[in-house]
Amino acid sequence: MKKTSLITCLLALLAVNLFSQNTSQLIDDYLISMNQTGKFNGNVLVDVNGSIIFNKGYGYANFEWKVPNSPETKFNIGSISKQFTTVMIFQLEMEGKLKLDDFIYKYLPEYREDIGKKVTIDQLLQHTSGIPCYLRDYKRSKDDNLLFPFPSWIHFTTKELLSKYMSGDLLFEPGSEYRYSNTGFYLLYLIIEKVTGKTYQENLQERILGPLGLRNTGLLDNFKVVDHLSNGYVNTPTGMIKAQSDYEPNYYGADGIFSTTSDLLTWNRALHSGEFLPATIREKILTPYLKQGDYVRHGYSIDYYVMRLPGIPEPVKYTSFNGAIQGFISDVICFEDDGISIVILDNSDQLIHTRIAVAIFKIIRNQNVSVPKPALSRYIARTAIEEGIDEAVSEYYKILDEDSDQYETGSLSGLSWTAFIYADAGMNEKAMTLLELNTILHPKSDNAYNDFADFLEHINSPDADNKRETANSLVTKYDFNFEKGRYLSEVKKDYKASLEWLDKNITGSKPHLPSLFLAARSRIYGNIEVEKAIGLLQQYLELNPQASDRTRSAVWWLSGKGYEQLGSNIKAVECYKKCLDISPDFNQAKESLNQLKEKK
Repeated sequence: MKKTSLITCLLALLAVNLFSQNTSQLIDDYLISMNQTGKFNGNVLVDVNGSIIFNKGYGYANFEWKVPNSPETKFNIGSISKQFTTVMIFQLEMEGKLKLDDFIYKYLPEYREDIGKKVTIDQLLQHTSGIPCYLRDYKRSKDDNLLFPFPSWIHFTTKELLSKYMSGDLLFEPGSEYRYSNTGFYLLYLIIEKVTGKTYQENLQERILGPLGLRNTGLLDNFKVVDHLSNGYVNTPTGMIKAQSDYEPNYYGADGIFSTTSDLLTWNRALHSGEFLPATIREKILTPYLKQGDYVRHGYSIDYYVMRLPGIPEPVKYTSFNGAIQGFISDVICFEDDGISIVILDNSDQLIHTRIAVAIFKIIRNQNVSVPKPALSRYIARTAIEEGIDEAVSEYYKILDEDSDQYETGSLSGLSWTAFIYADAGMNEKAMTLLELNTILHPKSDNAYNDFADFLEHINSPDADNKRETANSLVTKYDFNFEKGRYLSEVKKDYKASLEWLDKNITGSKPHLPSLFLAARSRIYGNIEVEKAIGLLQQYLELNPQASDRTRSAVWWLSGKGYEQLGSNIKAVECYKKCLDISPDFNQAKESLNQLKEKK
């Protein structure tokens, strides 16, 4: 009997090892493809039920010296730093050194008094303070000559930061809305230092890093050398360029911590463990305080999501909190019901963490994962820079006409962002090319022309005013306000002209799929033959079962807009919910749902 039990145990152990080896190989194959197609450069760790089954690096930590990423490589983790700030504030509350409902003026009398006496510590933690974010909400002016609003590389003193970038008028009454704000966490960093009489770094070491043995985690300092620290890059269509070097103390409290995949896994376990955090603190952190729609709930530096995946009947729940700062992307995503934790660190500034995590989740659940393909947007941008705009436009429509599966045919809306990255690096000619290409491919977009105007102002070009005037005319002429149903006759005229060309490509038993989608979208945007448009969208889904999650989400969102135009709000809600089932972060669907609720 004992011999049989031993054999059974050995067989079970062998089966687990074979599962782990096979799964690891499939994960590795997927990540190699992501790296080879220019979509990922960094490290990934996968933990299943408390056992690390995968921990590997891809690409380079330093492209200049071709130093490869490895499990020992350290990355700037961006806003994941906020979790450390949050825990230290809760520790200080438990020690009686502060109260969450205290107004911040009690600890920061040097801060703007009228705001400091209205905003509490808890509102800073919850992003409900109404204080503008110095990285997002600062309004650029023509005089500052900046493409990005905050000059992060300048060595500001605390006094300068508070007075120039953190003391603007409230965006809303404290506690009434949620708006992500890095400013709040910089203020929390100052409060931690004020109430303890110690530096933020000393508190971090004594309260968290030392007790947890996080030897590969620490506070970034521009004047200190950190072993195995990766450089940050921006993955442009023409290759990697170095990211802007920031003055790290400008970010303390909100960002500024480096770590490794293994240390972040240990940290994530500590957040969920009673061995490190008292039950009162752990309960606060793990309890969402704000529900945003039906699919996202915000907690204290942890967000809770629900999504649906093809082939998995039950909703998939996961938690996530990511960091994004120029040159680096980081995320810890946990599918708690399945015992799966995934740590993703990227030093090439690419927002692909959720996509990678979902692919790994599918692999572990024995689902098929499509092989990554190069992005069409990158190819077209590179073609414009290297061979000219005319060649890029011609190549773009040729690929769409051929319905080629060689590329991932996603949106080209990121052209402006890439152009600004080039401009920030002094590559103005490349920036100009992409911004011009953007207006050609999006001739009805006021944003495309406004972005072009911003750049032209940056280089003091007299053409800036012309581009701004074009943008303003487009806002007036093309008012796509679905809720109020205001569609000018000029809009319908323009869309009817485009539909004549599109409709020629969607007849017969095998319609051209991109044209099918565009024909439906044009009808929705132009408020023309809306019922037919909804039917075309459903036909598109039936003929294109391999469409990406983002594309399927867009189909359902557009269908919802169509039903709204027809006055069928119940069906519209169903469509928006299906959209969010697939892509919980689809903001247009969230806004559409909220607007429908307000109508009731």
